[in-house]
This record gives sequence, structure tokens and C-alpha cells, in this order.
Amino acid sequence: MPRKKKQIIVLAALLVICVAAYLGIKAYNESGAEQKGIAQEADRIRLCNLGTITDLAWYNDKDNFSFKLEDDLWRYLPDKDFPLDQNKFESIVSTLAYLTAVRSFEPSESLASYGLDQPSWTVTATDSDGKSITLLIGGRTESGDVVNYYVTEQNGKLVHTISANFVNYLDGSLLDLVELETFPTLSEEHIESIQLESSDRSLRLEKEVKSSSSAGKDKTGETEEEGGDRTDNYSWYLVQGGTRTALADLSPTSAAEAGAEGKSTQELLNNLLSQLSLLAFESCADYQANKQARIEYGLDNPTISLKVTFADPEGVKQASSTFTLTVGSLNQEGNAYYAVKDNSVRVNLINSQTVETFEKMLSAF
Repeated sequence: MPRKKKQIIVLAALLVICVAAYLGIKAYNESGAEQKGIAQEADRIRLCNLGTITDLAWYNDKDNFSFKLEDDLWRYLPDKDFPLDQNKFESIVSTLAYLTAVRSFEPSESLASYGLDQPSWTVTATDSDGKSITLLIGGRTESGDVVNYYVTEQNGKLVHTISANFVNYLDGSLLDLVELETFPTLSEEHIESIQLESSDRSLRLEKEVKSSSSAGKDKTGETEEEGGDRTDNYSWYLVQGGTRTALADLSPTSAAEAGAEGKSTQELLNNLLSQLSLLAFESCADYQANKQARIEYGLDNPTISLKVTFADPEGVKQASSTFTLTVGSLNQEGNAYYAVKDNSVRVNLINSQTVETFEKMLSAF
């Protein structure tokens, strides 16, 4: 065999060996890194080694909260009638139950260096077997966009960092845990009448349903089968002093005042119906407002009162139902109004844009 050909074969063999060695080393390193990552994940310390949590309390320099699981429902111990949002509170409990340290270390400095000499929050949880744990949560530490908090177990030797998720729950007020009252989800199909009132105006709208069958001749002249699709047309009427006037025949009489320049009555109605279909409270301002508090919220002299009559969206109830909304004064931030649903003792906040839609409709006629 010529010497040149032998050299080519030897070089090719060496190349194959080098490539195989490279791939082997790469696979080994990747496997090692993966195993290291798994080991690091396994080494992360779970901070709450409890069974089923049945008692949970936390406090800081401003608030003191305590809750207990009774008959599968969480109760706020100082007031067991408090309308606690069970789903939201279960999220808090679950987050604590699986709380895992991002990093754990033996402190080289005093606890004051981590804000743990005077904790921002002290959290105590107890499980169904009576086992308890108390966590002290101190200052925050940031790395880029990531925010963590220092935490240690009471009388523990290690300091840990945890993500901000759990702390964000603790940072809210008691009212953040209220289960908000809700409104039925209504489309134009279900709404029968709408009544709006202010101190100097009132407006009542009533819907009339006109059903027509699409059975008949189509554009080709062919006759469709009986029982074809039905199309529901809704006509809305303005009712004043016993007189019903088709809304389609009216034009806004004070569009400038209503801030509805250029809007037709149909556009105003569509905006109103849209707001009603999405009607919701943003938050709770007072879950047990007394008479004096209601006066302070402006509910004794409402900005607007709303009454909606509707058919059951589920089709279960034969009779019509109603709900009312009483809107008081604007809050200090200027972005929401105090409001009450029906005769509830709770005072909630509703978005100011929703109220503005009511005002525009009321002022337009």
C-alpha cells in the first residue's frame, strides 16, 4: 500500500477517535451538570415540615391575624362571620406548606444584618397533630429583578432566603382576604329592564323581544325547512311618566353634558349593556359598615342608584330576578366609588369608569 494512502487512513482513524472522545466528554459533563442540578434541588430545604395545617397566624408591627380550619372552612378567629375568601386563603396555606428555601447558610453576622432581630413578620402554623413551626421573616434582598426575603426558624441555626410570593400574601390587609360579592353574568338576552336614578334625574329602560323565524325563502329563492334558526331582535324603550318611547327614535338631548359627543343612543346603550355584563367590585372597603360609616361613604345621598331586572341566565327560575347597586362618593384616590349591592352590610369599591358610563346614559335624556 502506498505510504500516502496509509497516512490518510491513519489520520482518518485519529479523527474518528477524537470526535468520539469529544462527544463522550460532552455527554459526561452534561450528565454531571444535570446530576448536580438535581442534587442542588434536593438539597434545598423545605421550611414547613408539617402535616395538614389547621391553624395559621401571622403578625407584624401593625396587624395580628389568626385563622383556624373548622369543618373544612377557614375562619378568622376574632370574627368567625368574616367573609373569608376560601380559595385565596387556601393558596396562602398551600404556599406555606411547600415553602422551600432558595438558599440556606449559617450566618456569619448578627441576625440584625438580615432584619431578623426585629422581624417584619412572624408566622406560626400548627398541623392536625399539634406540631407547630414559627418562622421569622426579615429584610429583603435583591439580585437584578429577583426579590427574596431572609427567613429563619425560631431558635434555628440557619438563615434562608425565600421568594417574595409568600411574603406578598402577608403584606396585604385583612380586607384583601374578603370574598367579594358578585353580580350575575348577564347579556342583553337576559336583561329585561334597567333603572338609573340620581338626585335630580331618573331613567328607566325596558326591553321588548321581537322573535322572527328565518324559515322562508333564501337569497336563491329556495324555501328553507320549517324550524329553521330563529333571530331575536331587541327593541329598547325609554319609559317616562307612563309613556314608552322607542330608544331608536330618540337622540341624546344633552350630549355635551353627558360627555357623549357624537354618540348615538344605540352606542350609549351598548356601552351600558357592556358594563353590566362585566359588572364587578374591585375590592372591599368595609365588610361590616354601620350607619355612620355608610354616611361617610356617601351612601345616604347616592351619586347613582341602579336596578336591573333580569331573567335567570341558567333558565332554572321562571320568575324574574333583580339586583340593585347603590353608588356613594368617590374615594380619595379618585379611581373608584364606594358602592353597596342590594341591602348588604358590606361596602365595596367599583371602578369609576363604570359609574361614568351610568352617568352618561342618565344625563343623555
